[in-house]
Amino acid sequence: MDERKPRMPVPSYHMRPISPTPDYEDQPDLDSSNNHPHAQMPEPNFEPHNDSPPQPTSSIQNALYPMPVPETPQQSENHNQQPQNPDKLFSISNHAHSNASILASLLYYFTLFFVYLAIFVLVMLVRQHNLDYTPPNNEYLFFPDTSIISDVAPPRINVTHFRADVAFRHLRFLSRVPHPWNSKENQLNLDYISTVLTQIQQLATENGVKMEVISQDPTAFTFIPKEGRWVPSVGDNPNSKSSYFIEGRNVLARIIGTSEDENNAILLSSHIDSVQVSPGATDDGVNGAVMLEIARHIVFNRLKSTVVFNFNNGEEVGLFGALAFMHHPWSKTVKAFINIEGAGAGGPAMVFRASNYNLINLYGKKQSDYVNKWHPHCNVFANDAFKLGLINSDTDYTVYAAYGIPGLDIAFYNRRSVYHTNRDSISEIPIGSVDQVGNTVLNALRSMSEDREFMKSPLGKTDSSSVYYDVLGGFVVTHTFSVLYI
Repeated sequence: MDERKPRMPVPSYHMRPISPTPDYEDQPDLDSSNNHPHAQMPEPNFEPHNDSPPQPTSSIQNALYPMPVPETPQQSENHNQQPQNPDKLFSISNHAHSNASILASLLYYFTLFFVYLAIFVLVMLVRQHNLDYTPPNNEYLFFPDTSIISDVAPPRINVTHFRADVAFRHLRFLSRVPHPWNSKENQLNLDYISTVLTQIQQLATENGVKMEVISQDPTAFTFIPKEGRWVPSVGDNPNSKSSYFIEGRNVLARIIGTSEDENNAILLSSHIDSVQVSPGATDDGVNGAVMLEIARHIVFNRLKSTVVFNFNNGEEVGLFGALAFMHHPWSKTVKAFINIEGAGAGGPAMVFRASNYNLINLYGKKQSDYVNKWHPHCNVFANDAFKLGLINSDTDYTVYAAYGIPGLDIAFYNRRSVYHTNRDSISEIPIGSVDQVGNTVLNALRSMSEDREFMKSPLGKTDSSSVYYDVLGGFVVTHTFSVLYI
């Protein structure tokens, strides 16, 4: 006996037959309104109706057509309540949202403005504090006025501090009047520097330190245009070639280090000429005065490495002084250099070019036992500005670097408006600026001198490009570009 379960009825909506596709010839004429397939269809009725849905007849239909949940009177009342003017409500909501966005944006930008303002004020206050100067024992060696001095003898005090007041004393003479290259006033400044160096040499001899001074560098050379900043023209012939015969008029000095090694020297360079209209206090008299005090300081506080001083002449007319030094025998002994310049007035001097990662790293190491006050200032953005040609000027750094010597370019940059004008006078330079550049340069000289591996490295050897900046004049952050990809 075949006992089979009765088959459950299948809903009719599953039994809809699939009509065959008619031929295109049998299609109705769509152009005729009577024959249109939708012509006989009743108009749709959008009026609400209360017809209840069909009642399910099986369990499957119960699953497909669940029973509706009756609404409560409150829900029905809320459902039937429609807004009187939906466009007005949307406009009010959008307007409120717009006002909230504007207020949030204003609050954000005001907060950002006050944060930047606070940082700016903090930086200015810290810089002003860093430029405060108090001499050892609170005793100045002179009254800081602009009167011309006749006594150029350096003090014989044996101190471990850089004396900014001594350097300021030299600056009073070096920046009294404009002193362009090959002028009478320029020669008087050369004589002043030579006299001070000769007296420092006497102090060195008394302390058993070997020091050499060349008052008038006799080096002569032929200036080839490709070595200089400007290419001279001769007549109207573009194919003509020209050259200059230059006699070096630099003042040179050399202090032998405790290692007694003359072939691993550090060059310290600044120029002593000015433009025709400027007294040249910042560009570059202040740094010549600083170099004189550094020479006196090293005599009493010796370094391991030999230090060469180049008070070069002719920088403003084509970097001739630096070119002349590169034809001098002492240039063959230099392993690194520091060039100090001025392109403004006051403020801290900044390292704005560095050709070697090791050098900027050494610049950022504080030598607490050698300097009493150290406020470094450096930023790699200035280096990029030079590479992009955004700074329309040049320094002796270009010449030394072209000969493969790694080095630092340090310069004043605040108040650029006084650069190469008659306002570049000693009255625009605070003594704290002199103190800052003197201590940072001395600190860098000591760091380089102590790193014997760096001093013995092959000439011209450089590492990868680096990123460097100071934090409020307190310390220096340096790293290579490869660190940014880690």
